[in-house]
Amino acid sequence: MKHEGGFSLLEVIISVGILAIISGFILQMFIVSARVNDKARNIDIGMTEAINAVEAGKRLAGTGGYDDPFFHNCLIEGNNAIKYYDNSWAQVTDAAHAAFILRASIVQEPSQPAPRIDRFTLNKGFVTVPPREFMYDISVAVSQVFTPDHDERLLHFNAKKFFTGEAND
Repeated sequence: MKHEGGFSLLEVIISVGILAIISGFILQMFIVSARVNDKARNIDIGMTEAINAVEAGKRLAGTGGYDDPFFHNCLIEGNNAIKYYDNSWAQVTDAAHAAFILRASIVQEPSQPAPRIDRFTLNKGFVTVPPREFMYDISVAVSQVFTPDHDERLLHFNAKKFFTGEAND
């Protein structure tokens, strides 16, 4: 009898099994990679929104309000401004449709007399710099909403803005 070449049924079943196991690991890597990329994208966009909020807060510190285009259509509660975003980072008006929440606050810290500072300049020698009279704490947090009762903070920024009298530094 002539021996015909080819694979036996057992060899084919074993090779398909090995291929399935390897494919499972590769598929799992793709799934994890997609989740990590999605979270990195959300952190990146959230960071951009948080930086915009901090910069708007710096412009507004000392004015006593949130009259800046960034804070339009925000929910204002005392010193807090809250913005809601959907999954594509488009702003929405209520928490029920929110996938992300940005919370910003601008709070004037108690003013304390600061010591006068002597600074040396080339053309005037030592000059006295007046003390800073006001300090504002600008805090921004961005969270991802999973359920109405559960959210996870993606990032948090905190900045301080000083004022001398009514002039911005």
